Amino acid sequence: MEIPNSWNDILVDQYIELRELNLELPYFDLMLETISIVTDTDIDELEELSFTELIDIEKKLTWLTSEPSKNITKQIGNKKFIGFDNLTLGEFIDLNHYFSANFVTNLPTICGILYRQQKKNEWNELITEPYDYDPRNRADLFTEVGIVQVYGIIGTFLEYKSNFEETYSTLFKPDLSDEDIDDLDEETKKDIEEEERLDTFSWERLIYSICQDFNTTPEQTLNMSVIFVFNMLSMKKALNI
Repeated sequence: MEIPNSWNDILVDQYIELRELNLELPYFDLMLETISIVTDTDIDELEELSFTELIDIEKKLTWLTSEPSKNITKQIGNKKFIGFDNLTLGEFIDLNHYFSANFVTNLPTICGILYRQQKKNEWNELITEPYDYDPRNRADLFTEVGIVQVYGIIGTFLEYKSNFEETYSTLFKPDLSDEDIDDLDEETKKDIEEEERLDTFSWERLIYSICQDFNTTPEQTLNMSVIFVFNMLSMKKALNI
């Protein structure tokens, strides 16, 4: 059994397993599960070890209480990290979806969006592979890479999203899902419930609106720069048009 020395020895799929552990398990069971994951050893084999041996292994894993490195490896295999500066509307929507659902378990799929093939065209300009595939079909490519290679994506995107929402704060409605509406009048309650119902389709409504404004197809709209789209929406709101 090989005991890892740091997060540098942990793969993405192992990290996901660690974060999915039930922390309410009894101490001994949680220790066994943790050691099993990071050493890729069957529980049955670990149960043959003495308690003292298991404690010694656990002491060597104290680094698990820290965070992995927040660096981002710029190239994995034949795919390069595209960053967040030039996201399309479609990429931005999908990243929001997978982060909101569970950015830990969805990390391989998120990587499937952000790592793409690139090449130079005949004018020596760098072009990126189009986002016309299902990123879930590429998730397996990123489960066996080191967690330290991609962990930084989580914090970097969350910071980007926070800054984005602050920049376009007038276009983002406050979350009313946790609002106590018991003391409100019936008309206000209905208005809030209607807003929450419509928010279920907020991205679809935005895409439909852009298609109408620019006479584009949904596919063309999703391939627009998210910055361009939100700048136009900001202008429309400011001018009330």
